[in-house]
Amino acid sequence: PRPSQDDVNGGIEERPTEAVGIAGENGAPCCSSPLNRENVSPKTETSADVLLVDDDRFCLMAGSAAIKRLGFSVRTAEDGDEACDLVISKSVDFKFILMDKNMARMEGPEAVAALVSHFWSPNFTSDEKRKEQEERGRERARPCIIGYTGDATAEARSAFTQAGADRVIFKPLQPQQLAETLKELHEQRTGEIPGTD
Repeated sequence: PRPSQDDVNGGIEERPTEAVGIAGENGAPCCSSPLNRENVSPKTETSADVLLVDDDRFCLMAGSAAIKRLGFSVRTAEDGDEACDLVISKSVDFKFILMDKNMARMEGPEAVAALVSHFWSPNFTSDEKRKEQEERGRERARPCIIGYTGDATAEARSAFTQAGADRVIFKPLQPQQLAETLKELHEQRTGEIPGTD
């Protein structure tokens, strides 16, 4: 069984800036950013700018810290199944989903395919969904989905793109690369340049 978030947080020494050199999947570092456990958002049923999905708790903490430093709110999920539950079953909205590839229960490409199918399914415009949208006051927009993996192979990239991911980036998570990717995807979806209001 997986340890609870309290078990994991209780086992981490609190240091103001702990360098992240922790290996994620395939031994790749998760992120090249400082780690601070206060930067990890609590799990609530609220939306955020970014949903970060990874089965490695250290990657979740380091990735969350990097995403928050870029000015985005972030929620986390530990595998594709939990991500699909948040987005599909609980109707939690996100602008971006950053999805790891190799995870327990449901792997990244499988989760991406399920999410894409949910938003493009004819069932999405059923009477029940239409009523849900009216109650919420708007239609749910499909989030931009970014594959995120330490498996830097053509096969890994292809698995994500065939499932419907908008982009694929490789670990370690580089804040500058992530910022550019998020900005580019935001501009493509909205036609707006962030920060120019």
